[in-house]
Amino acid sequence: LLILLPGLGREARHTVDMIAYPIASLVGGMVLAAASLRLQGRYRWAWLIIGLGVVSWGIAEVGYQVYWSLGQEVPYPSWIDVFYLAGYPLMGAGVLLLPQAPLGKFERIRSLLDAAVGAVALSLVAWLTYLHGVVAFNSEASILENWINALYPIGDLLLLIAVMALAFRRSQRRLG
Repeated sequence: LLILLPGLGREARHTVDMIAYPIASLVGGMVLAAASLRLQGRYRWAWLIIGLGVVSWGIAEVGYQVYWSLGQEVPYPSWIDVFYLAGYPLMGAGVLLLPQAPLGKFERIRSLLDAAVGAVALSLVAWLTYLHGVVAFNSEASILENWINALYPIGDLLLLIAVMALAFRRSQRRLG
């Protein structure tokens, strides 16, 4: 929306951001979950779980935006982090549940290695360009805060490996 409306002022962009992220996550997750009901077997479960993961992130976005719109600092750690962090295993499990074509003896290992190499490469780029300044263990923070600081990039990496594995494998369907 911001690309389509470049003449928006700073406050208008902020308002669009405040509304767009939660709506996109909630509606997108609900669409995926609803669409899964038209599928069968593992496809149904996989897309339902992926949809629930996206909805989980949407709930977290709503909470974040509510605090922000009320002018309050978002508590950390809080219930919002529970929903953000719950999205990772849900989406990762959904991606791993997607059916795939029968593989040869070593194809599965090769696909997993390809995915791991791709994920490590992307993670390195992400670390060098952004994450090293954001993720840091703080000696003044509680153990819980430091663990949550570590769980976000770990979740990103695991989800990235799952998505890369999906990209490097063959599906049961021709255009999977």
